[in-house]
Amino acid sequence: MKKDLSYIYPVDKDDKKNVDGEIAATEATNGADTASTLVTITNLIQNYLSQINETSAKLKEHRQMVEDALNSDETYNKHAQEAKAAAKIKSATKKQLMSQPNMRELAEKVKDLSADLKAARESLSSYLQQYHELTGSNQFEDAEGEVLDIVTSVRLVRVSSRS
Repeated sequence: MKKDLSYIYPVDKDDKKNVDGEIAATEATNGADTASTLVTITNLIQNYLSQINETSAKLKEHRQMVEDALNSDETYNKHAQEAKAAAKIKSATKKQLMSQPNMRELAEKVKDLSADLKAARESLSSYLQQYHELTGSNQFEDAEGEVLDIVTSVRLVRVSSRS
């Protein structure tokens, strides 16, 4: 049984190499190939996690440098204080308007519609996953005949944050 594993690696279609410069795996024919592929994928995941952590730390440092530079400018600070005052006035006005009965009803309707939309999107996602598993297709044609791609997103989440 051959499996196409070309989707595992980010591939440059012109030279059939993945972004890391390694030849992209296109088939695994036995357990040894699968084990080798798993080790390669594990190493790539670890490398990218490390790169992401390092880049995140650098980004945080540079953002702080920008913030410090802005805060050291008198004109910026003056305008920031004026913006805070305007934001307080805006917030108070919004609170006053939202206390009116018709605005509370509208806000509740918005909340209900948002919840309905979220539930519909979650259901659609589940059905698209089932459709993909049953058909093997990464595309779906809607009622108007438009062909849409089925896209999956996978990410890592720390075990402690899921509880």
